[in-house]
Amino acid sequence: MKKLILLAAVFCFALQANFINAQSDTGTPKGISNSLSIDVENVSRKDAEKVWKNLIKRYDGKTKKGKNNEWYTEKVNVPNLGSEGSIKMFMTINEKDRKAKTTFLVSKDGEFINFSNNPDEAEEVEGIFQDYVYDLKKKSFENESKKEEKNLKDLNKDLEKLEKNNRKYHEEIEKCKKKIAEMESDIIKNEDDQVNKKAEVAEQKTKVEKVLQKLSSHKR
Repeated sequence: MKKLILLAAVFCFALQANFINAQSDTGTPKGISNSLSIDVENVSRKDAEKVWKNLIKRYDGKTKKGKNNEWYTEKVNVPNLGSEGSIKMFMTINEKDRKAKTTFLVSKDGEFINFSNNPDEAEEVEGIFQDYVYDLKKKSFENESKKEEKNLKDLNKDLEKLEKNNRKYHEEIEKCKKKIAEMESDIIKNEDDQVNKKAEVAEQKTKVEKVLQKLSSHKR
């Protein structure tokens, strides 16, 4: 339990650190805004877009995708930020080297919410982004888990193949041992047969010589 609490604390700290480092003033046609950005590995642009579309459903509104992978959500229902229709959300989602790169902005009544002029509302915006990052990180871990599980499956297949080959080699060795034993027995029998056959050859040679001697002595 202590380990779980510690991991949760580390995760939250990492998120907070990301937000602090990611806050950057961005000049836009609608004024100066504090954008919240994060790069998450093992997440594709499509993954990040799906996570965003699922999250934005909590706030109702109407979401559209514009140019350059920008998402616009109007008529957002976030009571802590303002009345319905006054809030708009902007999310840009790109991908590079299997890493999702996201930037989040929120406007109220046509002006971007920023930490300088709207600290309380900006904190609420940060909370929304934290929810998104949490879901994005979860997706990242799921993708990484699938990737590592696939690697494990591939390694197990390789191991099974090696084990199968090992069993085959042992079977071949046993077959060879049996064959060698049979051939060694055949060699002993062959050598015995050679002795017997040499005796037969010698005996037959004697018979031939006797017959030749009879033929030689057979004269008128």
